[in-house]
Amino acid sequence: MTDVPETQHLGALRDAALVVVRAATDTGQRYSLDDTITAFGFDRAELEAELETDLTASSIGTSAEPEPAEPLPAWLVTALTTTVGLSPEVVAAMTHTEAMARLQAHWSTP
Repeated sequence: MTDVPETQHLGALRDAALVVVRAATDTGQRYSLDDTITAFGFDRAELEAELETDLTASSIGTSAEPEPAEPLPAWLVTALTTTVGLSPEVVAAMTHTEAMARLQAHWSTP
């Protein structure tokens, strides 16, 4: 672990702590996205319009070459392959954001 910057270790530790806390506090109750949006006082159509505006604005300033992705932490790869049941090839093609979203979606499914 000497070749990895300390901040990366802290990030992996934070992610692992999130997994442990989520597993320990999961009651099994799930909420729909629409119910959650409404509970926070938002309107789905307005949020989608705002997102579309933001995506359009950000696509204007994007570069042609994306930055190389960092490898996924081992605990996340293991969770996706053993708990979610994804193949290693599918997991290898995911970004960190996609991988976390997929794991959280799995946890949110009753």
